[in-house]
Amino acid sequence: MKIYLKKLATQLGTQQSKCIIENRLPPFVISPCSLMCTYEVQAQDDYFILQLDIKGEVYIECSRCLQPFLYHYKDQFKLAICERDDRSESLMADYDCIVSPTLNLDLVDVVTDCLYLGLPEKHDHIDDCDTNMKKYLVKSED
Repeated sequence: MKIYLKKLATQLGTQQSKCIIENRLPPFVISPCSLMCTYEVQAQDDYFILQLDIKGEVYIECSRCLQPFLYHYKDQFKLAICERDDRSESLMADYDCIVSPTLNLDLVDVVTDCLYLGLPEKHDHIDDCDTNMKKYLVKSED
């Protein structure tokens, strides 16, 4: 789903979209993945700020016990989108940056990248792993 930053910056308030992700998911995520995205674009001098709130349920195959589990994903990001690399470098101290010469983004690609950064690859605690597999797991792995 393409978003056009110049156009969205002129609209007041937040936008909402459902992102269904089937490709380029982390290998431990069970496809498809459906997430609700709320976002707002604000124009700055020579760049745009994308404020993104992502929520949804993601099925993950635990890398420890190899059993699927439901993870309640929720994350917020604030990204600066610039047309040039040099401007992006100057903003990196304050923002995560994306360079887009056309100032257009594919929201699904951005959300997919967020999943790589924010999802766990296994249950938080070994005690949450599959009962039958726990006897083969070593407790010190946590």
